Amino acid sequence: YMGTSLLTFIPAEVMAAKGKSGVAVEASAVVLTTAPSTTPLFPGSEKPTTAELEFDHDVRTVSFVPASAVDVLMRKIQELFGESEALVLVFDYGRNGEKRIVIRQTDELQAACITWPGSPRLRFGVELLSFVDINFDALCLRRLKLLDDPRRLARLDKRITDRFEVPGSSFIMQMRGVGDVMHEFSIFHALALIMKHRQIAHAIIVAVGGNIIKSEGEKTFVSFADPAQAVLAGVLVNNALDDYNATTGGEAAMQIRVSIGIDTGRLLLIPHDFYGDCVNVSSKLGEDTATAGQMLITKETYDLIRGDRRFHPINFTPATAQRSGVQLHYFEVSGRPSPAVAEAALAHLSAAADVASQLSLGAHHRESTFAKLCRQRLLQDRAGNTSFVDERIRERYEQRKVIMVSDMSGFTRTVKKHGILHFLTIIMRMREICVPILREHGGHLVKFVADDLVFLFDSPDLAVRGVLRAQAELRKWNATMEPDSRATMHLGMDFGDVLNAVDDEDVYGYHRNRAEKLGEDEADDEEILITESMAAELKGRYELSEVREVDGDDETIRFVQVIREL
Repeated sequence: YMGTSLLTFIPAEVMAAKGKSGVAVEASAVVLTTAPSTTPLFPGSEKPTTAELEFDHDVRTVSFVPASAVDVLMRKIQELFGESEALVLVFDYGRNGEKRIVIRQTDELQAACITWPGSPRLRFGVELLSFVDINFDALCLRRLKLLDDPRRLARLDKRITDRFEVPGSSFIMQMRGVGDVMHEFSIFHALALIMKHRQIAHAIIVAVGGNIIKSEGEKTFVSFADPAQAVLAGVLVNNALDDYNATTGGEAAMQIRVSIGIDTGRLLLIPHDFYGDCVNVSSKLGEDTATAGQMLITKETYDLIRGDRRFHPINFTPATAQRSGVQLHYFEVSGRPSPAVAEAALAHLSAAADVASQLSLGAHHRESTFAKLCRQRLLQDRAGNTSFVDERIRERYEQRKVIMVSDMSGFTRTVKKHGILHFLTIIMRMREICVPILREHGGHLVKFVADDLVFLFDSPDLAVRGVLRAQAELRKWNATMEPDSRATMHLGMDFGDVLNAVDDEDVYGYHRNRAEKLGEDEADDEEILITESMAAELKGRYELSEVREVDGDDETIRFVQVIREL
């Protein structure tokens, strides 16, 4: 008996009535009668322990011996919850439950029961083994295998949303006038202003409680747990930029102004990105509706902060707009908070500035050398000597490359019909197919931007071969899927000198802008569009369309479509 682990379900009241050996627990508890499978590692772990188990919001009280064999115990717990898939125990500990251990070994179970009880009654979470230690991307790919099993798919979707979805506010900020600055002055001057605006704004956002998800060029994406913090951060950012602009002597080339959009709702927060209806609405307000110096918040956000005394001197002006067929009701926010409110909100600004000075694309990167060099340029600009810094940036970061920017079709339609998780699943499958192929052809992945891929290649020929093969593999996979589950990718490419800011995890320059314009705005379905200058490098190895034209930010872009390899 001592060398085995015997587990049976016996209601406590039945045990008491029959006089069987066991532990007396309340009548609603289930007793898992067990015996130690090994020599106990902790004093008392050979004796029965009472704990609560929670699986899918179903909580059961059980009694078991901590020194039992974990695999046998878990099979009985499967029976207890009526689950066909393998389960695993998880235990949260630490002062605030911020640490987690997945129970895989008997000694881990004993340690959780004896060493870290933390309360009179133990509580374990019960998870599907297939969901444990799997990242968001893998969970989305798992959905593909369950599209024909609605019950299991619904349960998986619930698991994903339980783990990654939170209430909060989406805060999207865009620096305005960057294209005009590039056209009138240079890419270097535009980058200097972008990095300066990040230095000012990011420190305030962090101080007020924002979580910087990512930065994309002149755009910053932030989540806040509290809508009042989001609105206060936006007000203080605009105030700080007004104060900075006042120090430039009114010189237009040195001015920094941003537009901000805020909405509140449910956020799907995943590593380095976020999604949700409120993200889309805040984007429409901050990027498509607000002008330089404006902050717009939705009525839903306003209703949550209305009456907050911190906003007493702030002006809220109602307005409406039509964007993508949606009527938006919002408020324009302007003014300054009282000195006491501003001081309290920015009490930790010096510490936040230290944090923000270590940030580049969010809370996982130190500020890059690239960003520091760009900001140094502003100091040299006032001294009338920018060529030295420009040359340093060129020497360190300028490379002759093919830049590829891809996009996917059907976002609005698919999300409206099947939800955001379904479209994210398609994105993950597209990445799983395309990224290895592009790398095999010499491609370097710069970054993912939602459903976009940004790649660099050394050779125009290898780049075109790689994307043609990736498209072919996508078509094969799409042929096995229903129309609403297919990944349709189109893209744009250009060839020339770019600033490959590897330590900033991004690429800058006119060629990036052209590729982005072709890939995101001009290409459709499965089109591969390349600039006329890049087509000249291919030397007749591919069938190309006639030359077409599209207006860019400050130029006319001439381009062709790659049809097939000859």
